[in-house]
Amino acid sequence: MTDPLLPDCDDTRFAVLLETAAREASGLWLARRRPGLTNPDARSTLPDLRDLPLPLEALSAELAGMLASATPRGTDPLNLAYIPSSGNAAALIADWFAAAANLHTASALLSPQGVALERDVIATVADFLGYGQPCGGLLTGGSSLANLIALTAARDAAFPGAGKEGLTGLPPGRLYASTAVHVCIPRAAQVLGLGQDALVSASSSDPDRIDPTRLREHLRADRAAGLRPVAVIATVGTAATGAIDPLAELADVTRNEQVWLHVDGAYGAPAAAIEPELARAMAAADSVALDLHKWLFQPYETGCLLVRDARALATSFSFRADYLDLPHGELDPMQLGPELSRGLRALRIWATFRCIGPERLREALRHCMGLARLLSDSFSESSPLEVCAHVRLSVVCLRLRGSERLDCTRADPMHRKLRDCLASASPPILVSTLRLGDRLVLRMCFVNPATRADEVTYLVERLEACARKVNPVTGDSLPQSIATGIPSQNA
Repeated sequence: MTDPLLPDCDDTRFAVLLETAAREASGLWLARRRPGLTNPDARSTLPDLRDLPLPLEALSAELAGMLASATPRGTDPLNLAYIPSSGNAAALIADWFAAAANLHTASALLSPQGVALERDVIATVADFLGYGQPCGGLLTGGSSLANLIALTAARDAAFPGAGKEGLTGLPPGRLYASTAVHVCIPRAAQVLGLGQDALVSASSSDPDRIDPTRLREHLRADRAAGLRPVAVIATVGTAATGAIDPLAELADVTRNEQVWLHVDGAYGAPAAAIEPELARAMAAADSVALDLHKWLFQPYETGCLLVRDARALATSFSFRADYLDLPHGELDPMQLGPELSRGLRALRIWATFRCIGPERLREALRHCMGLARLLSDSFSESSPLEVCAHVRLSVVCLRLRGSERLDCTRADPMHRKLRDCLASASPPILVSTLRLGDRLVLRMCFVNPATRADEVTYLVERLEACARKVNPVTGDSLPQSIATGIPSQNA
């Protein structure tokens, strides 16, 4: 059937154009490594949408040209900055089919197959992580929304009726987390009407982790003062260092104090698939949020929320409308979160488990953690660099040896120059900087199963070559670039 918006494109012609589009798109996927970072005025390079409409035959080439220079890519094995998304081929193919089917997954009334797929995927992810059954949940665009949904349910459990009547006249609510909690949590507190000041740090000597004893003291003191605990937010894999809160101890505290335990596992939750003790501890949580586009190798905008009792979500989000004749029985996705218009996110995850399988996914997780340990073990006492944070998952933090003796105004620029030196190598290595305490350090995160051990060797060589140009005592400058080739796959 001809698309009425493009009447000149009949079915035969469209089939040919789709083959062209597939070739161009696969070229983007296969060209994972880019020649370097570019920082142009991105908008100035885009075609003007006010021009005459482009013929459909020319669209694939134009899109490929626009995206060919887009950097950095999560698929690049040497993109170690922040927590990139590697994606995978099965998910890529599934996304093409999802776009073609264009199913609306808000309700089984609208798409029985789409909703069934999502329920199957939620159960599969829960089993993969050891969260087990009974379990409910839904897919989101990311863990920021998943965290917000979970904390909405926690708020409404602590303040029954608050979703309808508001918080006016009720005692102030409190959330508890470590100092290293992700920025989306105070934002959620703001959106929920609790206010950012409702978030209390329960860390003590280790700012990256909640202290269970201090948490218990906070909970009891706040209750005695007339405040109402809403939730404890434990982190599995902090964004900065990959630290993990003591989940088993926190589960004991929250169980005894009758407070909702939520796990923000945006980055680190998949580690439960290869660490049974972590899985058992995480299974005690009332809810778990994670980004499957971080360490479960999905394309961007693949978040997930698991909850022990889906009825808690329905209490906050279920509704009835005259124009929707919702079936009674199993809860629909639109009754578990705020989104009504929902696409077929589940298909990419379903295809990943179908084609790759749980065991190869576990092998990929172990591979990433092994690369982090390989890097952290590569620096002797004679190296100009040293590891400056405990390596728990697949994040490694490094600093110039001796830089802690310098004032930040001298040490911080050195680390920025070191970061920029790596980015100007050939091929480029992308790392990020972060502040640990009052000090800027380098941070590398391994979440791409395509990254090889010899690429870590190359990373170490480039790090040390750049770092030896900087003397933390004298503060000499780094060169603009050090460029050498990377070993081949067969080297």
